[in-house]
Amino acid sequence: MENAVQPSPPGEREPQAGSERQRARTSQLRGRGTFAQLYEGLSTPVPYKYLRTLQKGRGPVLTTIQAGYITMKLNYVIGLGGWAFERSEVKIVEDHKTVEVTLFIADNEGVVVSHTAFGGSRNPGPDGLKSAVTDGLTKAASYFGLGQEVFCGEITAESLANYEIEKVKKAAAQYTPPPNETYSVGDPVAPKKKPTKEEPKVETASMSGYQRGKLHSGASNHFENGQVEEFLNWFALAQVKVVNWKESTKTQAAAMLEVFKDTDRLVKAVEAFKKGRTK
Repeated sequence: MENAVQPSPPGEREPQAGSERQRARTSQLRGRGTFAQLYEGLSTPVPYKYLRTLQKGRGPVLTTIQAGYITMKLNYVIGLGGWAFERSEVKIVEDHKTVEVTLFIADNEGVVVSHTAFGGSRNPGPDGLKSAVTDGLTKAASYFGLGQEVFCGEITAESLANYEIEKVKKAAAQYTPPPNETYSVGDPVAPKKKPTKEEPKVETASMSGYQRGKLHSGASNHFENGQVEEFLNWFALAQVKVVNWKESTKTQAAAMLEVFKDTDRLVKAVEAFKKGRTK
């Protein structure tokens, strides 16, 4: 029979049928902000370092999000007590495991909404069960905006490859070789040749998705979701003379991230912004 459930391979037991779904406790969930603020936080671009490419057989190359990033983002934006999920029984048909996952999130007043998605995996053994649940949770989270640029196809295997190339180029650019000590023949103390002065290049390349995500995540450590954009616009204007922080170039974004790396400088900027808002 085509739709019959096949016996599990040795060492793998099929989940027992007939058991009821383990229900999530949603009555006490409470998130960190309004649904609009939670969506704003969840829909920020996924940093490239959490993305991977995946190709099944001869199919197209897909972009996937690392499983750990999904729970990290939910915990960070909504809060540990603001979300929960439940899953159905894991069904195994031949070597394909499928599961139904429902994700619940709550706003700051305890109102709960949910989305349900199916997850699947062909990995053998317990890893396949975990992969199927993670796949379903990732898809359910995408309905709340998490990783929307990935699922909309805005990030491709080619852009990920270019990101890796840029990392190598950046590392090479940071290496400064020793100066070329060329002397005139017969004169061991002749002065070094001065390099010709080049005209400064005007950069027009927009900031990367990784830089945008790092700036947004760093600001989110100090502000509620609703104030993040306001602070970043103020900070960009003060640091690099850009009115809309999202329109910064890669060099300007790198300069702002240097401040974010210095805790003392960032705290002073946050205090100055808050002080200016109270006037």
